[in-house]
Amino acid sequence: MLPTKSKAPVSFTLPVTIGSLAIGKALLDLGASINLMPLSMLQRIGDLEVKPTRMTLQLANRSVKYPHGIVEDVLVKVDRLLPPADFVVMDIEEDIDVPLILSRPFMKTARVLIDVDDGKLKVRVNDEEVNFDVFDAMHYPKDKNSCFRVDVIDGLIEDTRKHVSFSTPLEKVLINVVEYLHEEEDREIEACLKSLDSYKEATPNSVHIEDLKEEGEVNIPKLELKILPSHLKYVFLEEGGSKLVIISSSLSTLGEEKLVRVLKFYQGAIGWSISDLKGISLTYCMHKIFMEDEYKPVAQPRRRLDPVMKEVVNKEVIKLLDVSMIYPISDSAWVSPVQVVPKKGGMTVIQNEKNELILSRTFTGWRMCIDYRKLNKATRKDHFPLPFMDQMLERLVGQAYYYFLDGEKSIEVFMDDFSMFRSSFDECLTNLKVVLRRCLETNLILNWEKCHFMVTKGIVLGHKISHRGIEVDPAKVEVIEKLPPPINVKGIRSLLGHAGFYRRFIKDFSMITRPLSNLLNKDSPFYFNDSCLKAFKALKARLTYAPIITTPDWKLDFELMCDASDYAVGAVLGQRRAKTFHVIHYASKVLNEA
Repeated sequence: MLPTKSKAPVSFTLPVTIGSLAIGKALLDLGASINLMPLSMLQRIGDLEVKPTRMTLQLANRSVKYPHGIVEDVLVKVDRLLPPADFVVMDIEEDIDVPLILSRPFMKTARVLIDVDDGKLKVRVNDEEVNFDVFDAMHYPKDKNSCFRVDVIDGLIEDTRKHVSFSTPLEKVLINVVEYLHEEEDREIEACLKSLDSYKEATPNSVHIEDLKEEGEVNIPKLELKILPSHLKYVFLEEGGSKLVIISSSLSTLGEEKLVRVLKFYQGAIGWSISDLKGISLTYCMHKIFMEDEYKPVAQPRRRLDPVMKEVVNKEVIKLLDVSMIYPISDSAWVSPVQVVPKKGGMTVIQNEKNELILSRTFTGWRMCIDYRKLNKATRKDHFPLPFMDQMLERLVGQAYYYFLDGEKSIEVFMDDFSMFRSSFDECLTNLKVVLRRCLETNLILNWEKCHFMVTKGIVLGHKISHRGIEVDPAKVEVIEKLPPPINVKGIRSLLGHAGFYRRFIKDFSMITRPLSNLLNKDSPFYFNDSCLKAFKALKARLTYAPIITTPDWKLDFELMCDASDYAVGAVLGQRRAKTFHVIHYASKVLNEA
């Protein structure tokens, strides 16, 4: 039996969004090999880089057209999915019904499945999928003169109630509900708006003529210069002191010229203000949070902030909004509170109580953070191990030159800290070019204040490294020196935690701290006697004069010296170089009672 012949089905279209432009119907064209976008649509979207092309297109009437250009890696939002696509831009009249054409490559990328019989359409990206019923979407009244009544009053009342219920003027600014504000809130909103860089106040009957800036001119905020140690100095990349970098002060004139030439060429990888952050393309990397099974979203109430902290939050939110780094949302099932904590700046030189100059990071202001602890509990943990810190430090020490940026054989990475090293100036400069070029390709921006170029020593993960070896960080030692004697078990744990970070530098660490460790025993009364005070002072003294730890030379023999007492054992691992014994590691352990 032959099947019944069918009429031509309706065209399959998708509702998509590109940037902030919503496109109700984008045509899925199986006969097209390119995605086509009208020039007028491109202009409405904005912020898309058009690249020139020599492509020629032959239309259905056999006429030949030359495209305006190509835009690459455009994120096409289909419901909650974001498949990327390249579009050919044509200076053509925009079709009223289907202004955008999506071709076979897009359908391949989005893994589109079309059921012509049932009118079903499925879009799949990774493990997610979205389903559409094309027939239902195409239904509309055939009588164009028909009139329908739509009751939207209840919906408008509900929306208005939600908008007015916002408690702060800043929240009301974000949703453009100005008509419901009182006079005091009007004045506060006006102050918030004036703090935006993009806000310009215009007065009636006034004419303002602004001179055009030269091509490539960029407004750079005034940078705060801190006191640097003697082995570092500032260098200007441009005349006028607008762009600074920190380099070694011991470089030769020729070496400094080579380094500055490289930094000038790759200065796009260095940021001096928040507006320099370009953001990593979502087509290159997109972070996705995987949740545990049977999790429940948590909407936490906001925390009270004093006027100073509230002003910090307001300024930070306005600054991030102004550079389009954040945007307001209202449909999230997760709500986390804001917290303000002290913020540390770049390295500077400070004088301690002993009139010694040490390199440290001082508190320069406040940082706005978000407390995501509730969300983190429901998040599926990644199983990516961090590198061992001691092995990383061993690979870094003993080199002639370093770059500390904010692993291969030429770079060590721990979280968001980059440390580059080589034994010669030219090799280190070559590696710097490779890293900065990669940063430019991925829009990764480095904080100028935390980048030290071509230095001979520096602080890495709380340790001072150089060609001599590994030393304790003087700033960290000073913090331990200022700790008062502990008055409870919590203070003992804090002290041993701080000092234990450097136990590899301290000979007989376990024996020295034994009186303090005994206070942590179960059901042991807390009694800080003279022996505890003596151990406390001895521990701080050992940290103050801690030796320099060297890294192992695998071509030489190792020497292990051990010692034991009635309650502890100790060991020293080292090597002899030029008949001198160099310590590699101290180890000790308190014995349990038999």
